[in-house]
Amino acid sequence: MFQGQFFNQPIIAKKEKNIDPLRLNYLRLLKLACSDGYLDFARISEIISADLALSYKLLRLINSVSIGLRNSISSIQMAVSYLGEEKLKKWIALLALRGIFSDKPLELVRLSLIRARFGETLAPYIDPDFDPDQVFLFGMFSLLHIMLERSLEELFKEIPMSDDIQRSLLTDTGSYSPLLVFFKNYEYGNWDDVAAFVDEYGLSSETINELYIEAINWYNSLIELD
Repeated sequence: MFQGQFFNQPIIAKKEKNIDPLRLNYLRLLKLACSDGYLDFARISEIISADLALSYKLLRLINSVSIGLRNSISSIQMAVSYLGEEKLKKWIALLALRGIFSDKPLELVRLSLIRARFGETLAPYIDPDFDPDQVFLFGMFSLLHIMLERSLEELFKEIPMSDDIQRSLLTDTGSYSPLLVFFKNYEYGNWDDVAAFVDEYGLSSETINELYIEAINWYNSLIELD
């Protein structure tokens, strides 16, 4: 497990590393999935269709969620449309994180995905106005700058994220900023601070622990699908 000191190291800007063609597809999909407004299903289908591995992963995912599907999938575009916007965005984010950073320490990817799932399931307990899908992306991208060895400011110029996610990661004034502090305290074992968070939001330690275990199990299930 990486210790808190590792995650607190300042990020020094380095020359951007080249991304091979297949990894570039992940980045292209990520930009499309994170953009505001209309989700370009046609462009997403085009990128996936040109990548055998992506096509395979998509069709395998469809097979795992399409119990009761009356019509067989006859094209990548049909598969993309079947997933729907929210599931498609989440699937792309998951693929991108693991695909682009396959050469990075597995613990960073693991921790990012566990944060994403943990935050997503915890969100309704903290504030009914929290958007679980946004919290999922917030948790997932909370370590992105470390994996890319770049600053968050640089990344947000390339990957469009909601203002709330950006503000929550860059400052302590965003809606989700307290969650980032909580993630770190929980991971570092700062139990007094965790207890203070639990009390502040009227949570229970049992709920927190159950949701974290569920997030770990969810991550393990993703590994099994590879």
